[in-house]
Amino acid sequence: MAIEIIPKPKTRKKLAVSFINIAYYGVVSLFFIVFIGYGFSFIFEKNMNDQLKELGLLIQEKRNPETQALEQGILDFNEKLTAFKSAFDSYRKPSKFFGFLSPICHEKVFFSRTNLDVGESKALLYGNTQSFKTLKEQMLIFDGQELIDDIDLTGISILEQGGVSFDASFILKTQVFK
Repeated sequence: MAIEIIPKPKTRKKLAVSFINIAYYGVVSLFFIVFIGYGFSFIFEKNMNDQLKELGLLIQEKRNPETQALEQGILDFNEKLTAFKSAFDSYRKPSKFFGFLSPICHEKVFFSRTNLDVGESKALLYGNTQSFKTLKEQMLIFDGQELIDDIDLTGISILEQGGVSFDASFILKTQVFK
């Protein structure tokens, strides 16, 4: 008679149990690693605080009145430089307005007077021209400028000798004066 040996199939229960064991030991070992790392961080923190205190005492020992006076002088000079820089950056040059105005003036328009308020970026020009046509052309040139926010034309009158007198009020962008 022949005896046949049939291997038993592996059951899934043993696979699941071994996976759970691996996961359990992995989590436990991770917990111990974190716990040990946390303990070392306390030790290193204490050492660093001690070293910081020692360095602070060493710095205090090295300081003398001459060094302190020098440090204070440097800090005062730095404060003055900062104040000068802010004043210089905010300074506006009124002369830049005329450099901006000259290339955009019509050749037949003449400005006789100017009131300039740099703080509010306003300008008032008093001018004369030969005709309303040239006045319109000048206003179109001004309208095409990006640095002019607003134009107001007032005080238009016809002159006795012929021609047109006008007042033009501008609100300018601050880049005109920089």
